[in-house]
Amino acid sequence: MTMSPGRLIGTKDASTYNSAATRFSREIRSPLPARGPPGGLRAPRNRSGAFCLRLPFGGDIIRGPGASRPRRRPRRRGSRMPKLKHLFKPVPIEGGRAAMVVYVSGHIDAASNDRFEAILGDPLRNRIRNVVVDLSRVEYINSTGISALIRYYRDFRALGGELVLAQVPREVGLSMHYLGLTAVVPFCKDVRSALAYFRDAAREGVQDGYFEYLKRKYGKDPHARLRLKVPLWRRKADRPKDSSVLMVTPEADLFAEILRLRLYDPAGRFEIVPGTRAALERLEELKPDLIVIDNRAEGAEAFLEEVKIHRRRGLTSILKIYGRGERPSSFGSFKVWENDYLVEPFEVMQLFRIAEAELRRVPQDRKAAQRQVKFQFRSTTESLVKAQAFVKGLMEQSGLTGDAETAMAAAVNEALQNAFQHGNRRQAERTVTANFILTARKVTAYVEDEGSGFDFAAALARAGAEGGPLDLALNAEAKPGRGGLGLTLMKKCVDTLAFLDHGRLVKLEKLIR
Repeated sequence: MTMSPGRLIGTKDASTYNSAATRFSREIRSPLPARGPPGGLRAPRNRSGAFCLRLPFGGDIIRGPGASRPRRRPRRRGSRMPKLKHLFKPVPIEGGRAAMVVYVSGHIDAASNDRFEAILGDPLRNRIRNVVVDLSRVEYINSTGISALIRYYRDFRALGGELVLAQVPREVGLSMHYLGLTAVVPFCKDVRSALAYFRDAAREGVQDGYFEYLKRKYGKDPHARLRLKVPLWRRKADRPKDSSVLMVTPEADLFAEILRLRLYDPAGRFEIVPGTRAALERLEELKPDLIVIDNRAEGAEAFLEEVKIHRRRGLTSILKIYGRGERPSSFGSFKVWENDYLVEPFEVMQLFRIAEAELRRVPQDRKAAQRQVKFQFRSTTESLVKAQAFVKGLMEQSGLTGDAETAMAAAVNEALQNAFQHGNRRQAERTVTANFILTARKVTAYVEDEGSGFDFAAALARAGAEGGPLDLALNAEAKPGRGGLGLTLMKKCVDTLAFLDHGRLVKLEKLIR
């Protein structure tokens, strides 16, 4: 299993995604029926004679039959993205109430996130409870903008109102759907449908939000509205139907709930646990295939060690989320590595891709191995002691018994000491990396240092020379350095001893008999 600093979308995935996005973009640009613009609005005509509906801030949002695409000057490289524009329009609804329709156009990105939040906050500051955000002219929205929608939706709900999204383009809706926004915020086909939603909710006396409204309208399962209410393409995850996921957070939050809704599987289980202590208590019962843990949860490192050291949980995939400014490679003295990680800020769609890829990978790994563990430690005496203690725990649950377990532990500890003393020369800034792979037939360990390597062929030849222990000891004293009793010990304790990468990487393998 490869440990990588955040996984990127592969070429195949990217091409699939782009072709799908192009297909849905083409669907959006399909012409309207010939009966003219909706709502009886007076529509200006362009040079081709076809009608088009315009908003006050400019730009066609709906084109009729035969409409030609507006001529645009080609954008030069390095030019700025379209500026974020908006228009407020109050609309009366039943019961003497009023709703605010907010028309937004442009790109919602890092340069315009603050402005977008100010636009959403304006009705809130004026105590307007019901807001419709028309996104028909929005070409792009990043994860920060989507997070703002979730946050303001919660604020409007606190006032007894609601925020509804209308006419969301598929190019924008795909990102929202991957993030799980469709499970939280109401989506409507257009502004008229959004206003009708407010009227229906008022007549039915809905007080518990969108989910309760959907339960009353479509049945007990609110997830059914993914098919009935939101006309957005959703890539179906090819993962085990009975997969289980455990998410460990410092405390329960809205983001964790969104992840649960995104990875929701009726045949599987998803549990959110605040704190590592409670998570450890749930491990045996849940038996998760994937653990998503926030590195800011207290005891996150110790929790990861506890999961990886046990044979029954050795193939549980762990995805760790690091906070802004945290460096995964910058650890203390000792670290057991997660299977993959992300560092904030990141696109949430990437988190979903990694999580679902891990859920697909775990069953395949179980066919080939029973446990895979990677750990690193700094070249200090204290770190070496902790690493050796961790190795002892691994060996106790390796499947080796008696003398075989003792021999393998001795060989691995010797390799760790050689890497610490001879390879890294006790330089604290250098690290020693170890990988363990356990199958039904054998235990394999790889130990790697950051030194310059050595002549391992000559050293192995000396270790295999005939003679008793005294002769070997005298030979090692006469030729100091690697290749003395340590290599002889490793060679006698394991079934396979091999060096790679100029001697910086040693492979130790022992069969389970």
